[in-house]
Amino acid sequence: MPKNSQAMLPLLDILRTETDAEHRLSAPALLQRLAGRGIRTERRSIYRAADLLQKQGQPVEKTTTGYYYARAAADEDDLFALAAAVQAAGFLSDARKLALFQALGARWGARAVENALFRCALTASSAADDTLFVAMQTAGGAIAAGRQLTFLAPLPESGGTAHFRVNPYAVCLAGGSYWLICNVEGEPALSRFPLAPLSALREEPQPRRHFSEVSPYKTHFDAEDALLRLSGA
Repeated sequence: MPKNSQAMLPLLDILRTETDAEHRLSAPALLQRLAGRGIRTERRSIYRAADLLQKQGQPVEKTTTGYYYARAAADEDDLFALAAAVQAAGFLSDARKLALFQALGARWGARAVENALFRCALTASSAADDTLFVAMQTAGGAIAAGRQLTFLAPLPESGGTAHFRVNPYAVCLAGGSYWLICNVEGEPALSRFPLAPLSALREEPQPRRHFSEVSPYKTHFDAEDALLRLSGA
């Protein structure tokens, strides 16, 4: 096997785990990382492996100061939403949260998780109160338990509020806002609600309807696709 092919997958893992636009690794540094994994190769093999990754559609960027893995903004938002949900989950112990962050690091890269947690800290410190995080915790708990959720939502037309009972499926971050994707009880399709203005959220004991009954998804709920459909994108 050519040396550059042998180094390609470990190189991708190193770039995904350790780099972003502000934290790059030079070819010599990458050689050291690969040597630490028992892979001895040459600098030109790094160049060729990076070129192969780019040709395969991997977002590997080369600059004058080194290589990095360029995640899409949507991916960063997804990770931020996951990290914030874990942070807000009061039912999780600190040890369990740490284990979940480590699992996110294995999937997204430790550097990306660090950035997401930094954004969480900024969001929490700039918030007037913890209402949004409590809402995320309650909604997340209902989703995880497979139960219905009730809440009060504002009615812009009248200035009042209305009580809703929903079957919740996901909380997503889009456009700087968190959205609850759900099915309003008694309706045949999905709906979305901005999470921030919801109040009196409560997890109910009744099991939610399966998403296959109210959406085109049969075995896996595609939250990103659902949000795009609901936003008309």
